[in-house]
Amino acid sequence: MNNLFKRRHSGRSYDPKKTVSQAQLKEVLEATRWSLSCFGDEPWRYIVGIKGHKDGAYDKLLSCLAEANQAWAKNAPILIVSVACETFSKTKKFNRWAQYDTGASAISLCFEAVDLGLMAHQMGGFDDKKMKEIFHIPEDCVPMAVIALGYEMDNAPDKNASRTRKPLSENFFQGKWGEAISFD
Repeated sequence: MNNLFKRRHSGRSYDPKKTVSQAQLKEVLEATRWSLSCFGDEPWRYIVGIKGHKDGAYDKLLSCLAEANQAWAKNAPILIVSVACETFSKTKKFNRWAQYDTGASAISLCFEAVDLGLMAHQMGGFDDKKMKEIFHIPEDCVPMAVIALGYEMDNAPDKNASRTRKPLSENFFQGKWGEAISFD
């Protein structure tokens, strides 16, 4: 297994003194752009907020976060909201895979961030109604997550915390539901 998967984690200790360069941000977004999607429709949209930018998007995104998330996310230099647009661009029909595809594109963002030495933390704790209003997000589009992007602090308490996952037998079945996959 590629070590990138094990290196990715959702820390909360961002270094407020380190910024993400425009080149790094572009690389992260390019990786996201090249993600898989049903019919190649790319149903995701991303609103990027850069701390201190004159457009004010960062502060608007931060204001949509739950208070507990604001407490630590305020140190990340970039906040990004992932949005799933649930109408196919060509047929104008409902795209039931839009949220799945948007999630796939978001994990592409996270893995590229890790590869660049950055940390990305996805959050579900935000006010989606407020976000839709502030950013004029269309009715058929759903805010999925806010992603904090930046550098992890060198002395972050959770940087080297052990992480565990359920055994394969709990989530992966062979032949029928509940029948644990076997590698014998």
